[in-house]
Amino acid sequence: MSERSGEGAAGVGFPWASVFDPVANARALEQIQRRGLKAAGELVDRLVSAVDGDRDFDAVMTNGESHGTRSTGSAASDLVGVWADLVTRTLQAMARLSVPDAGGPVQPTGGPLWVDVTNGSGCHTVALSVNGTDAPVGSVELWLHNPSQRSIGPVQLHVSELRSAEGATLPATVVNLDPEGIGQLPPRSSRGISVSIGSAARLPVGRYRGLLQAAGAPDVALSIELTVTGAT
Repeated sequence: MSERSGEGAAGVGFPWASVFDPVANARALEQIQRRGLKAAGELVDRLVSAVDGDRDFDAVMTNGESHGTRSTGSAASDLVGVWADLVTRTLQAMARLSVPDAGGPVQPTGGPLWVDVTNGSGCHTVALSVNGTDAPVGSVELWLHNPSQRSIGPVQLHVSELRSAEGATLPATVVNLDPEGIGQLPPRSSRGISVSIGSAARLPVGRYRGLLQAAGAPDVALSIELTVTGAT
């Protein structure tokens, strides 16, 4: 079997990987600029309204020969309030611009059947189908994937007894794992494991299920489903 410590698996499983996506960053910057321009326009409108209000007030005071006085700190207070409101809106707008969702886990390079040895995510079932002949059957490849920054291992794989809904059983030895164990799975690497049924001879027809687990990676628990059909 082959071992991959590939570039294709690097960074998988890290939600902050999308921070380095230039398209997502450009979209976020465009939204910030658009909201900033909108807030700036509202600020200008409020300042114009404040100035026009002061002029109207002064005109009324002059024509009406009123001896009342307008507080000289009023305009300054209004301006400070407008700027404070602008800063608050800008911070709120930036807080709403979250980093785009990184999506679900991406399968490692190698094949569609894989499991993350750090958390057990990935495929949930390894399905095998054989017919009642003496001919050897093909195998499927299960990839053990380690996206973390630390080595995992040693990892020892084992399969439980297989049982049908009717209560018939098959020993765990009908499922071949190659290899059954690995010493260490390096950081950001994947390792392929062959899962096969060597021969379908004398296997009773039926659908059997068992469990594949891994000592050294306790979160790994995959269903093994074996379907045995009649001879064709």
